[in-house]
Amino acid sequence: MALSEPFMLAEYNAMYGLVKLHQDAVVGFFRVYLAILVVPFTAIAVIKQQTQIVWDQLSDFGIAVVAFILIAGVIIFRVCVEHQLKTILYVRCINSIRKFFASSATDDDKAYLLLPITTGVPPFFKPGRDFFWESTLMAFLNATLAGVVATNMFHAICAGIASFVLIGLLQLVWYHRVAERLEQKYRA
Repeated sequence: MALSEPFMLAEYNAMYGLVKLHQDAVVGFFRVYLAILVVPFTAIAVIKQQTQIVWDQLSDFGIAVVAFILIAGVIIFRVCVEHQLKTILYVRCINSIRKFFASSATDDDKAYLLLPITTGVPPFFKPGRDFFWESTLMAFLNATLAGVVATNMFHAICAGIASFVLIGLLQLVWYHRVAERLEQKYRA
């Protein structure tokens, strides 16, 4: 069965809809993440009428709040990365559909193909591009929260620094490993 232009056009529209869906999901989850990050501290400051939080001397309740935000943050980080990687996969599908149309295009029409028509673009992981900065920001904020929790639990700044480095690196390494697996699976 040969692929028809109406089918491929419908497929293109469906893939574009999925790209938009996953991009909107990342934006939504990022907003939820920021709300989870900011609202508890604002509420504590208003209720206790404190304008300054001493980060290395939190109460047990404060440590629990920060730990909850950390756990929620790591989960949201992973969900956002999954959505980001699906978005890139669907963009690659769109590129393959564009390639289908480019194969039957005239030379004059090909002049309008400014975007790539290869299925290997965009890469799933590339520092400084696409979703890298949002993910890095979330990993940094989660690592900072881990450092605050560890500093308060162990009453040692070295525990906080070690937790900061460990959690930050684990998140970014996980993102890179998942992206590499997808890159190998969907190699053009």
